[in-house]
Amino acid sequence: MGGEGRYHPRNRELPAQEIPKNERKRHPVFDGRWTEKFAFMRLPGHSLRGSFFGREDDRAVVKLPSKRSQVPFLVSREALERCSIWAFEVMSAMKAAPKRAAPSETKEEVQFIRSSKRHATTQASSSNKKSKASGSTSKVSPSSSGNPTTVLDNLNTKVFPLNPVSLPEDSLETIQSVQSDLLQAMSQLFHLGERMDDHGSLKADIAARTYQLRTLAASEDVSLREQLERQEEEVCDLRCVAETFDVQKAMAVTGGRVVTRWELMRECLNHQTDSWDLEVALEQYKMVKTSREG
Repeated sequence: MGGEGRYHPRNRELPAQEIPKNERKRHPVFDGRWTEKFAFMRLPGHSLRGSFFGREDDRAVVKLPSKRSQVPFLVSREALERCSIWAFEVMSAMKAAPKRAAPSETKEEVQFIRSSKRHATTQASSSNKKSKASGSTSKVSPSSSGNPTTVLDNLNTKVFPLNPVSLPEDSLETIQSVQSDLLQAMSQLFHLGERMDDHGSLKADIAARTYQLRTLAASEDVSLREQLERQEEEVCDLRCVAETFDVQKAMAVTGGRVVTRWELMRECLNHQTDSWDLEVALEQYKMVKTSREG
């Protein structure tokens, strides 16, 4: 709280003394500017920033004489705002402000506490007064709201503060200029909306085309896989046929040899060897052997 002190009252009378009205201006605490009824002076044995806690401090305060039972300190705004009496007095002061002259400006914030019920109030500082005064002067009165000059000034200072070109002073030209700017802005917004719609439709078209391409690619992939599987099956069938042909050929050759040998054995047993032509048979054997080797 800086230079402000804190006071924690108990169920006893506060160490405050009422100063008569005719002595307030001459009293050093009020310094000729304060108008409240109570003043809080320094407690002997305690510093300005000291806080009072406990039963012993209360007893020490009560035992002091009335002329010395005063402590100078300020109460923070947060503490005052918790008090309903302070809010009531502030509202009453605001309601009565137009009926009386404004008090003299001061750089200090005056706050005081009355009785043991923690009644508190505050008087606005000069900075708050200046901010309120500036806020009140910035408002336009109802009588001047219909003035074209006032309207033009408000447009130049508030509506178009960043526009380097001020509006003309003629009311008709002002209205036409504002209407032209509004129409231009509406036209730009309309075209922007159309572009946004076109952009949205283009996005939808692109999404549809992308979905179609993905579907076609998936279908083509499926068909290619099916064709590959069919070709693999055909190759397997051809391999099986080739293996079967080789087996059948080997069986046929083996069977022919067996039959030929059986016939030769039968003719030999039946003494039918006169019909054998050994030279021709040798030549046939050589031809068959040569064909196998080739």
